[in-house]
Amino acid sequence: MISRLLVLGALAVTTTASPVPAEAAPATFESLVKSSQLPYVGELVVNGSTVLKVMHGSGDRRRHEVLSPAGIRGEVIVDNGKTRWHHSPRTGQVDIAPSELNNKRPAASERLLEHNFNLKLLRKEKVAGRSTNVVDVLPRHAGRPSERLWMDEATGLPLRVERRTPEGALISTSEFRSIQVPAKVPADAFDFALPARARVTSSVQMIATGSTLADLKTATPFPVKMPTYLPPGFEVVTVHLFENNGVRSIHWRLSDGLDTLSLFQTDREHHAQRPPGAHSIAIAQGEGFVVGQGPHRMVCWQTPEGAFSLVGDLSEAELTRIAASTTSR
Repeated sequence: MISRLLVLGALAVTTTASPVPAEAAPATFESLVKSSQLPYVGELVVNGSTVLKVMHGSGDRRRHEVLSPAGIRGEVIVDNGKTRWHHSPRTGQVDIAPSELNNKRPAASERLLEHNFNLKLLRKEKVAGRSTNVVDVLPRHAGRPSERLWMDEATGLPLRVERRTPEGALISTSEFRSIQVPAKVPADAFDFALPARARVTSSVQMIATGSTLADLKTATPFPVKMPTYLPPGFEVVTVHLFENNGVRSIHWRLSDGLDTLSLFQTDREHHAQRPPGAHSIAIAQGEGFVVGQGPHRMVCWQTPEGAFSLVGDLSEAELTRIAASTTSR
């Protein structure tokens, strides 16, 4: 969540019924983009219970270590801008995947955010002992989540984030309880060596990446099919061809500037297995299933071209409409 917020670009500021004092520095997406490049160290509390030690270095390098709760204490995620490792000392498992940080496209985010959101400056508050500007990021399209950010007045870094459903219900929170910014972060903090007796349970290899399918310049073992319908404001940001355990898949990352949809396609033989708790949905003339509760959902289905999975925070009806559009000719 935090990594997504740090790639925001410049937004027009709208005034509130109670104007912010003139001396308040304007909060913009430009300051958020700049803050994403700042090295810092801090303790972050997620949803009031999970505490992380976070270290962000220059050049898109990040390390997050779980301090609590006890059941997952010691889990570490290291991303050096090229590779991402997730290690669980409790199970001894290590997942290795391409970096998630190289998906950022600030220029596209600025343009999309200006088109799809308004920024409302509310007031000033203290977070982790630092003065912040409290701002609401409000969607222009109905049925989208909103976010409230407590942006550090000096750096633009979001020190607290609240995410809410279109109806206003709280989805998630994150808040720094301490932070040093900017900080000197040692380069070796983002090195990762496989621990003794660690088991690599997943190793994803990136084959090709680009902004469009044409950029990949690599054949896929199945006919590629994009949805013909996308929700207003969403567009393709990146396309990846990756391989996991010998199986190749396409991953489209779509965004409206704030929210992200991930669409995966692979061959029919390797379709997603229906887990317990999933429920069936009709998709055009076929059938699929939905996994997840509340705003977080994954829809899976098959077409003659292959097997698909779609992950996002949109309504079930909207995700189903996207899925159905892959069946059109």
